Formats: sequence, C-alpha cells, structure tokens
Amino acid sequence: MKRRRSIHFGDPRQLDLFPADQPRTDPLHAYYRRLKKFGAWLTLDLVTRQIFVGRLKAGLPAWAVTMIAPFRDRIVDDLLRVEHGIAPTPQPEQLDGGAVLHRLTYPSPALDPPIRPRPASAHRGPGAA
Repeated sequence: MKRRRSIHFGDPRQLDLFPADQPRTDPLHAYYRRLKKFGAWLTLDLVTRQIFVGRLKAGLPAWAVTMIAPFRDRIVDDLLRVEHGIAPTPQPEQLDGGAVLHRLTYPSPALDPPIRPRPASAHRGPGAA
C-alpha cells in the first residue's frame, strides 16, 4: 500500500488561491503549539533581553531554536506579558466625532507561549520559611 504524502505548500501565498474555509493559523501560534507538544519551554532574561528555549528531558530539536529569529519581537512581547506580567498598554484611538476608543485586550491562554516551570520553592508566599 502506498502512503500519500501530506499536502505542503512551499509558498504561503498559494493559500490565497483556495477558498477560506479554514482560518489561517498564525505561524507563531503554531510554533508555540509545537513547543508545548514537544515538552519545551521559553524564558526571557530581562537584563539582556535574550530568549532561551529548553526542555526538561534531554535533547532539543534544531527547529525550536531557529524559529525564534523570525518572531523575536513578538516572542519577547508575549514572554514579558505571560512570564513577567508586563503588558504593553494599547494606544487609544481618536474616532470620528471626537470619541476616544480604548481597546481592552484579553489574549487567549491557549495562544500563550510555553513558559519555564518554576520550582515549588518559587511559589511560596511572602514570609515562607
């Protein structure tokens, strides 16, 4: 029995030729899903703004590191928000008629990057021995 190869589009612009039955997946969210499935995590050093990718088990595939470069700025923003609790404030927009629109953002936790698990001692409250 022959095995069929899965359909792979080398050029993402080719997807515009087909009907939009399926919503297009953001490549960054696909990268996060692959990391979660593989058991890997991301962390950000606040001083150097360097992104680290790791895994509790041995071995890390090359794609886990090479895919950081095209999305570096977005990954830094996501890690600042999820790992360190630093969220950028959306800029208000001036609407016709003089009204000001303030956007509230509530990102989906399913689209968040996988962050490094903290040891149990890091979860203790203030004054813990």
